[in-house]
Amino acid sequence: KLESLGVLAGGIAHDFNNFLAAIMGNLSLARLAVEPGSALDSTLREAERACQRASALTRQLLAFAKGGAPLKRTIQLSTVIRESVELATRGAALECVISVAPDLWPVEADEGQIGQVIYNLVLNARQAMPHGGHLEVQAHNVSIVAGTDGSTDMLPLPEGPYVRIQVLDTGPGIAPEHLAKIFDPYFTTKPGGTGLGLAVVRGIVQRHNGHVTVHSTPGHGTIM
Repeated sequence: KLESLGVLAGGIAHDFNNFLAAIMGNLSLARLAVEPGSALDSTLREAERACQRASALTRQLLAFAKGGAPLKRTIQLSTVIRESVELATRGAALECVISVAPDLWPVEADEGQIGQVIYNLVLNARQAMPHGGHLEVQAHNVSIVAGTDGSTDMLPLPEGPYVRIQVLDTGPGIAPEHLAKIFDPYFTTKPGGTGLGLAVVRGIVQRHNGHVTVHSTPGHGTIM
């Protein structure tokens, strides 16, 4: 499924982004010709926001395409985490805690793609708590030895040093029959959802030689 989606994304995403850029440019020019704050100006701004959302969707598709291969460099994750969490929770009625180890190791990663992973995970948690709740994002160092990070998790990863990021929420949890499907492209239980957010997360994490898991019990929240 991921390979098929990659073919689709590689074939259309770049051209689609070019069309969006042309639309955005003309919308910006049109706004210069109308009275600021007028009804028409408001309509044009809504059109610009729609284009921005379409562009974000295209970037998610590109995460599956060959053109979405990560451009890795050595980065510190603390700033990426804080900025992504702030963006995904802006305006939400959530109690949000960010806990980053002071000695967090630098990583070889694509900063934009890792930011997208964190944003998608936090946004997913936010959407699970529309009436408020507790959200916590943790980041700490782990050493994988013989497939385990020292907890009960058996991870399909080579031995070595890793940074572990966890997003914990107090939402309603995920039904057992859905757990095995949540990372599948197009699978969603949300009205109007695309089913791409968590599939993008898995694709990016795998291309960074990592692994993503989920632990959830109905009524007791979710940890990713």
